[in-house]
Amino acid sequence: MPRIFEPFFTTKPPGQGEHAVAATGLVAEDEPTVSRLMRRVLERDGFQVRVAASGREVLDHWNLYELSVDLVITDLVMPGGVSGRQLAAEQRRLEPTLPIVFSSGYDPDFDPSNETMVPGENFIPKLSTAEQILAVVRRQLSTRGSSI
Repeated sequence: MPRIFEPFFTTKPPGQGEHAVAATGLVAEDEPTVSRLMRRVLERDGFQVRVAASGREVLDHWNLYELSVDLVITDLVMPGGVSGRQLAAEQRRLEPTLPIVFSSGYDPDFDPSNETMVPGENFIPKLSTAEQILAVVRRQLSTRGSSI
C-alpha cells in the first residue's frame, strides 16, 4: 500500500502486464540531460536501465561485475579514451549477438568506419522522440529474438 501512488508500480511479476520487461538496457552517454531522457523513455516502457558516463566506465563495470544486458545504446563521442565505436567492437568481441544502438548529434556518415549506422535501424539521432527511440530499440531486440 505505501507504493500505491508510485508511477508504474505493479504487483504483477516481471514480464506480465501491459509490457513484458526486457532484461536490461545499458545507456552509455556522457551528456547528463540525454542520459536522463534515454533512461526515462526506456524505464517508462518497462526496461530496467543501467547508465554509464563513458565507454571506459562500461568496460570497467562489465569486466568487474560481469554485467548482463539485452541491449546497449552508446553515444559515438565520449570522454575517457573509449568511443562508442570502440565500445561496440569490444562488446561484440565479448558477446557477438548483443544488439548495439548508436546515438549522436552528428550525421552517422560524418565519421565513416566499417560500422554501418542506419537511422531508424541501429542509429538514434539526438533530439529523437520517445517513439523513435523505442522503435529502434524494439527493432534491435527483435533481431536478437527478444521483444517487449
